[in-house]
Amino acid sequence: MQKINNKFNGKIKSNFDINEENVANMTVQYIDSVTSDNLELQKYLLNFLIKKIVDKSDQTSVLEYSIFNKLKNIKHMQDKLNKVFPNGITEFRYYLDTKYKELNNALKEKKFQKADEITKNYLIQLAQENIKVKRKWLYFTDIHSIPPYDLFFIDLLWKIYSNSRFGFSVQRNIWLSCNKNWGIFLEKINWNQENKIKRYPDEFTWNTSATKGHLPLFNQIRGNQAFLSLLEHHAWIIYDC
Repeated sequence: MQKINNKFNGKIKSNFDINEENVANMTVQYIDSVTSDNLELQKYLLNFLIKKIVDKSDQTSVLEYSIFNKLKNIKHMQDKLNKVFPNGITEFRYYLDTKYKELNNALKEKKFQKADEITKNYLIQLAQENIKVKRKWLYFTDIHSIPPYDLFFIDLLWKIYSNSRFGFSVQRNIWLSCNKNWGIFLEKINWNQENKIKRYPDEFTWNTSATKGHLPLFNQIRGNQAFLSLLEHHAWIIYDC
């Protein structure tokens, strides 16, 4: 499968040196030829589209719209596509270029400590949108108020810019693999040192050499209840992360 994906990816990239209209025509013809009955390539194509839009955040190309329309016409891909792009590419770009621009820029520049702080502030704002008296922290009871799509989008950016090493859904999958054993989980993501939570920020690793699932930190300093609620958030079921 990896060889097929590399060939597919290379075929598309080889066309980017040609003018925009020819890129769309040539590449979509190729996509049509390889995706009609190939479920794995259809899934790969969706991931390729998402990454391409995020990488090229200034505008949407003819190629990206062409891939989007191709996937939209494949019946069993429509549900997944509607979850990622509930109101099309335009609203996805609003989240990318406006609503979460600060996080997107920090992650793109690999400034993971800054991105961690930005993420914390976003989650606090999202969870308290309907609360009159604002706080600078979250209770575990606040977590369910975070809209699923916003949580999915924040997590998506973390995964894209870390090559799927970081993100809440990555942490959730590790937690599940540990049978929800909190002590084992903290060891796995390297938050513990000699059975104690590491000191923020110096004892944490702020680059992609960190253990898988090490970032973002979220609410680790205030205990595990809020973080546990985040790992149990219904967004992960909706988006099958």
